[in-house]
Amino acid sequence: MASDHQFGLFQDDEGGPLWMASFADLDEAKRNARKLAEEERQEFFVRRFEDHSEVARVFPTRDTTVEVLLEGTRKINSA
Repeated sequence: MASDHQFGLFQDDEGGPLWMASFADLDEAKRNARKLAEEERQEFFVRRFEDHSEVARVFPTRDTTVEVLLEGTRKINSA
């Protein structure tokens, strides 16, 4: 880990936190957490190395497309 990297990006896994990357900038760490959360459909968090505190937690957004398609299917089947 380079000394200028102040933040760590971790995946919140069933087996415990899994380190993914380190960043010097908090906003960059958050952007990468959001991107990975959406791509992998997993929860991620950012931790400050200096005091080991969690500074951000990111969840994947809900996929509303599936709900709309299921609702549309029910209406077609019940007609």
